[in-house]
Amino acid sequence: MNSLSVERYLPYGIAIVATLAWQFVGGAKFPGDPSSLLAATGTAAAVFVGFLATMNAIILSVSGSPIFQTIRSAGYQEDLLRYVHEATIIGVTLLCYSIIGFFVVSNSGTPWIYNVVWVLISTCTVSLFVRVSRISFKLLKKV
Repeated sequence: MNSLSVERYLPYGIAIVATLAWQFVGGAKFPGDPSSLLAATGTAAAVFVGFLATMNAIILSVSGSPIFQTIRSAGYQEDLLRYVHEATIIGVTLLCYSIIGFFVVSNSGTPWIYNVVWVLISTCTVSLFVRVSRISFKLLKKV
């Protein structure tokens, strides 16, 4: 497996491993009243999406720079834009899923499957955000 494949799939692998670890090692604990957690998650997801939208604008604004031309000629432009797109989509998904959580909360908390999917989407969002941030800052250092 080459480094580009690792870069492409590692965030998803991290999310799956973290979710399994939470489920089987951590005892799948989730707050009895997750309202504060869901509100904070929604806020964090909105901040991530805002950052990613800004990063997308920055990437497009430097598209004429020599370093970006190198990225384009190497065939890496589509990967970079896909990474930003994936992170934005999963961030919006987390935001929507957190809002849905307010409607599935009952006196006994949230359903088990909701909690598992929430952990999966949350860890995936953070992993994808870290990937885009790392690559974007490397790009900006060279522009």
